[in-house]
Amino acid sequence: MIHDYIAHDLTSYASRFIEKLLVRVKQLEIFPKSGKIVPEFGIENIRELIEGNYRIVYRVNS
Repeated sequence: MIHDYIAHDLTSYASRFIEKLLVRVKQLEIFPKSGKIVPEFGIENIRELIEGNYRIVYRVNS
């Protein structure tokens, strides 16, 4: 969905962005607490990762 939105203007940029995004998300498997705690929730295991104009909110499972 993100790829399609970006690709509407720049197909090559969309592909590079998605690759970069996937690398960042993959890093969360190794460093799950590398994202910041989401301010609105203030809960230790609800975190966010910012990439470009996108915010990825995720939950860290014990």
